[in-house]
Amino acid sequence: NIKRLIDFRYQGPIQTETHTVLFGGIELIVLQESYDQKPWEQVKKLTQEIMDILSKDPAYQKLDYSDRYHIKVTTSKPTCEIDILPAVWLENKEYSTTKREIDRGIIEYNFHRRTQRKYLPFRHIARINSKDRKTNGGLKNVIRLLQSLQRDSTEPIDLNHYEISSLIYAVPEKQLMYDPKHALSLLGIASAQLNRAVTDSHYIEKLVSPSDKELVFGKKKWKKDEVTKLKNQLDGLIKDIKSEMKSEKPTLYSEVVY
Repeated sequence: NIKRLIDFRYQGPIQTETHTVLFGGIELIVLQESYDQKPWEQVKKLTQEIMDILSKDPAYQKLDYSDRYHIKVTTSKPTCEIDILPAVWLENKEYSTTKREIDRGIIEYNFHRRTQRKYLPFRHIARINSKDRKTNGGLKNVIRLLQSLQRDSTEPIDLNHYEISSLIYAVPEKQLMYDPKHALSLLGIASAQLNRAVTDSHYIEKLVSPSDKELVFGKKKWKKDEVTKLKNQLDGLIKDIKSEMKSEKPTLYSEVVY
């Protein structure tokens, strides 16, 4: 028998403080070292063990593994949404050289789509946090807004936190600078970025993640429709704001005086 060591790491909106709910936005990665030629079999076994353990605990009111990708857990008192992602460590060259956690990669498996994904989640987190500081909070403000619009939409929008944050990360720093007196200008910047993703197929297909190691959408052509849904939500908000501001005749780029 091989003695297995389990590691736990966090990723997602909690790590970048872009969560939009008081309780939730937690993404827990449960990791093993890959010790044979079929690491996906390790992930299957690990997933079953996690499901067995959680199903016996009354603190969890709901377990959902229907997407065959990650385990969605809903707790009670307070109600909290947690995503658990079983995965294996990636033995990538960068980490072997630097031994820095942000250079360490993981491999996750989607058994429904029969796909695997190799990426650097900790470098993604570090670069989102770094760019937000350089934009005076503008980057995360836009990410939170788009996630709120997605959550409030009556029509499901199939975009995850990683995809939304990567889309906005690609906007130049200068455009994302947050100025409290011109905060509404970020709405126009966000709409323009979503419009580019929707109208330029080459751009969205070649869009690279903050870690510079992964295509965000690649050949997932259906994702353009989901970005369109998100853009429609944002444009609806902009239209409502402009309607409210019409009597004073300012624009989104005018100074807002409180």
